[in-house]
Amino acid sequence: MPAKLSTHNPNLPTSRANPIIDLDRAIDLRLKGLTYQEIATIFGVTKSAVSERLTGYIAENIDVQGFKTHRAEILAGKQAEIIKSLTDDDIKKSSPYQRVGMFGILYDKERLERGQSTANVAYADYSRDLKEMDREIVELEAELGCGQPTL
Repeated sequence: MPAKLSTHNPNLPTSRANPIIDLDRAIDLRLKGLTYQEIATIFGVTKSAVSERLTGYIAENIDVQGFKTHRAEILAGKQAEIIKSLTDDDIKKSSPYQRVGMFGILYDKERLERGQSTANVAYADYSRDLKEMDREIVELEAELGCGQPTL
């Protein structure tokens, strides 16, 4: 079971102004698409308390275990931010080389997400390699006297 993210800071007094929010659960809820207000309702705190607790947390204060626990969600969120921030002007300003590279990367990632191949595999080469290995095994077994040569 992954370690829980610590929400306790001994330097902060526990009060209504500084409510204790289960950070691990709050991150999970936020990554599942809940708004700050919805999370605040769950914890019985204000929207601003949730906002203050979560703002910048991932970027600045997340520990290694917390990052590992939430890596996919964190990276997906950052990918969405990057894609949303990319304007038509940005694309037009890019060199043809950069645009072709962006297209290729996005095409590969789309195919990966759809469960489609992202590489061509020459199965004939693997088949040849396996036949060659079978032949070598038969020869070695014959040499050791533990098999019947079948060639």
